[in-house]
Amino acid sequence: MNKAKTILKEHGVNGFRKLKLKRVRYSAGKQCEWINPHVAVRLLDRLTAEGVVIESLALCRELASKGLLDCLTIRGSEAV
Repeated sequence: MNKAKTILKEHGVNGFRKLKLKRVRYSAGKQCEWINPHVAVRLLDRLTAEGVVIESLALCRELASKGLLDCLTIRGSEAV
């Protein structure tokens, strides 16, 4: 998750926290703080290239292309 956190900071995305669920999930971004469409598409591409699993990736890509992506959920591993 440190790699994902570093990538998010490089793209200027604020807010990264672990969700309090039984399964390990992380939330990146803040509600109503929209990410620039070009930055969001590059961010999603880079995260998936690094092997980070993003929940609802197709929906995130659609929202990113419209400029409506504000936060995303990353699936974590138990070892983190």
